[in-house]
Amino acid sequence: MLRRVRWMLLVAMAVVAAGVGWVYWRERESRRLSRQAPPSPLPENTSAVAAQWEYEIKSGAQSRILIRASRFEQSKEPPVIHLEGLEMEIRQVDGPRYDLVRSGRGTFSQKDGVLAAEGAVEITLGLTRGAAAPPGRIMKIRTSAVRLEVQTNRAWTEKEAEFEFGAARGRCIGASYDPGAHEIVMESQAELLWTGAAGKPPLQVWASRVLYRELASEIMLTAPSRLVRGGFELRGQDAFVKLNEQGEIDRLETTGATGTDQMPGRRLDYEAGGLTVHFGEKAEVRRIEATQRARLVSTAAAGITEVTSDRLYLDFAAGKSGSELRHALAIGQGHVENRPAAAKGRPPQPVRVLEAEIIHMAMRPGGEEMERVSTDGPGRIEFRPARAEDPFREVKGEPLTLDYGAENALELFRAHKAETRTVKRGRDGKPLETRTRSGELLAKFDTETGALDQLEQWEAFQYEEGPKRAQAERAHYEAKTEKMELRGAARVWDESGMTAAPEITLDQKQDVMTAAGGVSTVMRTQGGGGMIEGGEPLRATSERMRVEDRNNRVLFEGSAVLWQGDMRLRAQRVRIFRKEERVEAEQDVVAEIPDARGGAGGAAGQRVSVVRAPSMVYEGKAKRVVFTGGARLERPAMTVESRELTGYFREETAGGKKETRLERLNAQGAVVIRSEARARKRTGRGEHAEYSLHDDRIVLSGGNPSVEDAEKGITRGAVITWFGRQDRMIVDNEGAGPAVSRVKLKGS
Repeated sequence: MLRRVRWMLLVAMAVVAAGVGWVYWRERESRRLSRQAPPSPLPENTSAVAAQWEYEIKSGAQSRILIRASRFEQSKEPPVIHLEGLEMEIRQVDGPRYDLVRSGRGTFSQKDGVLAAEGAVEITLGLTRGAAAPPGRIMKIRTSAVRLEVQTNRAWTEKEAEFEFGAARGRCIGASYDPGAHEIVMESQAELLWTGAAGKPPLQVWASRVLYRELASEIMLTAPSRLVRGGFELRGQDAFVKLNEQGEIDRLETTGATGTDQMPGRRLDYEAGGLTVHFGEKAEVRRIEATQRARLVSTAAAGITEVTSDRLYLDFAAGKSGSELRHALAIGQGHVENRPAAAKGRPPQPVRVLEAEIIHMAMRPGGEEMERVSTDGPGRIEFRPARAEDPFREVKGEPLTLDYGAENALELFRAHKAETRTVKRGRDGKPLETRTRSGELLAKFDTETGALDQLEQWEAFQYEEGPKRAQAERAHYEAKTEKMELRGAARVWDESGMTAAPEITLDQKQDVMTAAGGVSTVMRTQGGGGMIEGGEPLRATSERMRVEDRNNRVLFEGSAVLWQGDMRLRAQRVRIFRKEERVEAEQDVVAEIPDARGGAGGAAGQRVSVVRAPSMVYEGKAKRVVFTGGARLERPAMTVESRELTGYFREETAGGKKETRLERLNAQGAVVIRSEARARKRTGRGEHAEYSLHDDRIVLSGGNPSVEDAEKGITRGAVITWFGRQDRMIVDNEGAGPAVSRVKLKGS
């Protein structure tokens, strides 16, 4: 029994030992299988390797730079750290702002303190930490091979770089960034692009070098610089760009500038020593300020307009296709030249040249055509003819205003304190100059031809054309008819005389002057004497007057009165032919003719012959005056009636002076002479009578002449000579038989 128990104990012990051994084996095998392989040995010259590496650089207690990497490897010699999955924060001291640099890989030289980001690099500037931190203006830079100097935080690359800044994009070759100064430098071949509104072209900028000052929101462009937006292009030297709070371009300044602005139907070319361009929303051009003798040329279908001045300001407004020119201001020696384009079926239009210290130009919507041009203060404009036969015109005033219609067609022109000068070809083919002055001037132009249509001038109007002068309260000129109407105290004068009337019209094409409303005139006379004495002014009044043929022919109508010394002529119509020395009078003619003219005229005993007749003709060269239609002569104590009366003049010298005398009068047809000399009444009749003034002698002949004496009866004869002063008669029958006298007896 004991032996069997021992055997069983031995078996049990063996089983236990086997189980323990099996468990041990299993545990040892399990541990062997779960044990990690020992790390591989480090590469040669490598002192450390790590994953999810992070490194911080501080300034005092402030974190300045934080570098992260997904893998870290440190070399022994030289001491360089190789990083993969690189991410670096360049932090603002005492602020939430930081800049972020990301790259696939990079190296950090502990000796030089330089971090080199290899391959593609993305730099984001202007990020902020914390939800409450104000958002900054974020700029993104994509480039390669970036170097970062840890001590100064300055980063740079020599490779191509691309930028994003709000609506702006850019690229360059070589760039650097200084976070301390917040300055970015685009080293060469810089290009910037600002995206405009939907449907609007972007704004593009080129420069050899660009400096962006973030804190001041300024961009410095190194020459040569160029800016383009759609059809707008600006070329200049060094340029300065100012950004607004939204990071959009606000203004650009440059020197030695030239540029163009091309739009459908219109092109602007400009240049200036100094140029400033102001931009509005979405980089739209809002204003251009040009200095240092600026020049602008606008070319459109209507023609070419060129503007030069010391300073030029162009204001733009947003339009359908971009910025449209709305207003231009030229200051300092302003010069505007408008050359209308040729049009089919329309004569060439004059070139308009405006000069003034200050000139405004307002454009019509669309910016292609002018609406108004005006000056502040004195200005001068020239209308230069396109054809040799057209007149040249010049107007001065302060100010001047020009209003335009469609296609830059000039409609109205206004001037204050106006002075005009017109030069045209005269009748003799030589240039004829006309000048006017007035307080106000308004000119209307034909929009089809561009030629002057009407000209209105008022307030102390004055006129000069060769020797001719005129003045009036108001003047109206019709270019087609070349007629000028003067109204209100009008006067016209030249070397031949002067005319005044409420209304005077000058027909320059026909060389005719008419006056109406009560005319008063003074004319110089010529000739050797007669009814009208040469050298003495002839004065006249009438309701109307007409002068033509270069002042040779003069017509007075309506209660005309002409006088010269003691000579008077009244009629409803009087014509004067100055070269022919001829005067014609019609209807209700009354002539007062003194016995003597000039010299000793007006001496004691001077008598005047008054002749009334329907018509009269005076011929100065023949020194003869003829009254027809039934004339009546009135002299002291004598009247003569006849169908026709002719007066003859002769010239003689008295007291060393020449004088003209009325020598004799011839009466024709049904002559009746009545005399009341010495209280005796006589009546002479005949077909012809000749009256000699120097001896007061009357010779009656023809038609059985007779003289009837109220006291002594009737005397008849073939020829009766009657001496008025001597109170005697001679009867000559000329062989026709004895004279017959019928003596009136007393009491019969």
